[in-house]
This record gives sequence, structure tokens and C-alpha cells, in this order.
Amino acid sequence: MKLWLNILIVVCVLLTASSLKAEETKPNFKVRIKIDAEEDIKQKTESYISRKLRSLGDVTIVDIGEDCEIEIVLIKSETFLAFSVIYYESQDVKGLLLAKNGLSDLMILLKSHPVTEQRQELIKKVSVLQSRMVSALSTVGYYSAKYHWLYTCGIDRLRSRCEKIIVDFDNLYLKPKREKIAEIEAMVYGEE
Repeated sequence: MKLWLNILIVVCVLLTASSLKAEETKPNFKVRIKIDAEEDIKQKTESYISRKLRSLGDVTIVDIGEDCEIEIVLIKSETFLAFSVIYYESQDVKGLLLAKNGLSDLMILLKSHPVTEQRQELIKKVSVLQSRMVSALSTVGYYSAKYHWLYTCGIDRLRSRCEKIIVDFDNLYLKPKREKIAEIEAMVYGEE
């Protein structure tokens, strides 16, 4: 009877994991935009930056609760524009603690089952995820500057420069985040 109960629990865990995988959605990055510039150029810059960010498909522009912030200081002369662009990243305490506690509960459940090769592999994967969670908890509540660039362009090239800023943001900041999410999902769901 106890053997059947253990088998039933393992099956439930596996079915839950597979249903979570089936319900998987694309990541959604919450980005706040902060622009310091003269009002006329500020509105155009915000419009171009916002439009390009939304076109990425996995970015939501927010005023609060951001995952990261793009801060742009724009200086305008008669013939050119100079941009200082910084990406800041924030840490989410609730999400990290929830995930850490969930992994701890899963580890306890796994350790209560008979020793098998699959169980040992799952314990190893959960342990790696737990250690990553614990190391991330020390940075909760802080912002860290991830990148800083200076851009310049002619006054008539504002739109193309804003697009370039977001292309760089996508390639240098979001792309590694997407890859890390895919890596973690592959580890959890056993994909390659």
C-alpha cells in the first residue's frame, strides 16, 4: 500500500510538472522608462523608445513594479543629440522567496521517495536551483546598473538612434535573460 502511495505521489508531481510546461508562456519583462530632456524632445524620445520596446513582444512598459529601468539623459544642441543610457536591474523578493520555499518543499518530497536514478537526478537539479535562489536573495531590494552607453547623432536622427538603443538593450540585456530562462526551464523540465 505504501509503495502505491509513493508511486501515486511521484506520478502527481510529474503530471504537475508536465502541465506547468504545457501552460508555459513567453517571459514578460517589465521595463520602466525614465527620460531627462527638454520637454519637446523628451516626448518624441519616449514615444520612439516605447514603440520599439513594445515591438519586442515580451516587454511591458510600467511605472512601478519594474524588472529593470532604462534611464536616458538627453542633451540637445542646435545640430546634434547626446544620449547617456543606463540600464538598472531590480530584484523581486516575493518571487525569489516563493520559488525558494517551493523548491525546499519539493526537495523534502523527493527525499521521502525510494532511491532511484531519476530521484537522484531530480534532487541534483533542485539543489542547483536552490543554491542559485539563495545567492540571489542577498541582492534583493537593490538596483544595480547593468550597462551604460553614450550615443550621439544628428538632430534629424532621433528615431533611428532610439531604435538602436533598444536593439542594444534587447541584445545585451534581454537576450541573456531569455537564454537563462530557457536554460532553467530545460533543467527543470529535462529538455535540451
